[in-house]
This record gives sequence, structure tokens and C-alpha cells, in this order.
Amino acid sequence: MYLVNEIGLNIFLKLNILYYLYYQLFTSEFLKQSIMSYKSEKELLVFYKTFLENAKRNPIVASILAVYMYDVSKIDEGLAMYEITKKSYELKVIKDDNTKTAFINYKKLYTNLYDIYYKDREKSRLVFTKDLEILSRLGLIGRPSSSLSSFLIDTDKFYKTIDSDENIKEKLVRLKINQEHISRSIVLIKDLHSAYIEYINQKGESQNATVVKRAAFDRIAEWMFDIKGVARIALKDHPQLLESLGIVVKS
Repeated sequence: MYLVNEIGLNIFLKLNILYYLYYQLFTSEFLKQSIMSYKSEKELLVFYKTFLENAKRNPIVASILAVYMYDVSKIDEGLAMYEITKKSYELKVIKDDNTKTAFINYKKLYTNLYDIYYKDREKSRLVFTKDLEILSRLGLIGRPSSSLSSFLIDTDKFYKTIDSDENIKEKLVRLKINQEHISRSIVLIKDLHSAYIEYINQKGESQNATVVKRAAFDRIAEWMFDIKGVARIALKDHPQLLESLGIVVKS
């Protein structure tokens, strides 16, 4: 008999909640509040925390919600979900910061090498303008590719060819392309390659963190939608208590 009554109460409460939400959905005030409230994820996290903590701490709210099957253990489920969502948000922020840092480092190295290489490229073309064989070996015939992979290959070929040929090296020394300059450029190429790999890795981790964060926010949003509907019904005669949960009540 008790089980039948409990099932009946469940159905009754759910029907009332659905009716309330259906009615509210088609009122302009509800739509306005839905559009204007909690635009940012930070604001959502603050609201979720406020609602759940006060629903648990306030004895009057807790006792009323318990009648509607949102007792302390149920609220704790929401708080656990909140913690998961908060951590996913914080991880996303960290991954975004790491990606930005990696990109800045990669871009700085790329710009530095780009400036050095294109100056050295023009100097070399000037020195070997009549020597097509050397121009070809240095990769100086035709226009350079704009892609990063080709840029890394072209610069690596250019400086390593100079480094391995004393004749070429000797003719470029007078234009300040000496051994120290060549060695430094080769190291810079390696650093750029490593920086690009790190940037791509951080970017991938950031994208994965986005997927995890969105899933967490979707889960808690659905859960909170239900309990907010219950709270509006259960506390409709207690606007101050609704306010304590972070729900704005229009006077």
C-alpha cells in the first residue's frame, strides 16, 4: 500500500511540475528571464553553488524540498555534479592559458626565424645570382612556400647546406653569415619545430577539455532545470526563500 502511494505521489508531482514549466515557458516574463539570466559559465557556477548550498543549509527550504523528493542526499548529488562541472571549467581555463602561452612562444620563434631566414636568403641570392647549381642546392629558385612544414624544411635545407659546404660558407662570411650565425639558426629551427609540436599538443588538450566541460554543463543544467521547477512550485508562497536560492522573484 505504501509503495502504491509513493508511486502515485511521484506521478502527481511530476505532472504538476510539467504543467508549471509548460505554463511558464509560454509567458513572456519567463522567456525574458531565461534569455537574460546566467549568460556566462562563471555566473552559472555561482548560481548552482548558491542554490544547492542554501537548499541544504536552510532548514525550512530543506524540509519543504524533502517532501518533493529532494532530500539532503538528493541535494548532495547535485553538489557532486557541481564539483565535477567546476573542475571541468577550471581545467578548460588552464588548458586555454597553456595553449595561448604555447602559441605565443611558437609565434615568437617563427617570426624571429622568418626575419633571419629571408634576410639571409636575399643575401645568398645576391652572392650566387649567376650560380644556378648553388641556388638550387640552397632552395633559392622560385618562391618559398607559405606553409609551416615547407618553411621548416626549406630553412633546415638552407642552413645545413651552407654549414656543410666551406666554399659557400666562405663567400657568405662577408655578409655576416658566419659559423656562429649558421649554428644559431639551426638551433632556432629545432626550437621552432618543438614549439609548434607543443602548441598543437596543447591545442588538442584544450579542445578535449571543451568537450568534457560542455558535457558536464549539459548534465548539471538538465538536473538543475528539474529542481528549479520543483522549488518554484514548492516555495511559490515563500518568495524570500526562492530569493535565497538565487531565483529572482518578480514583485
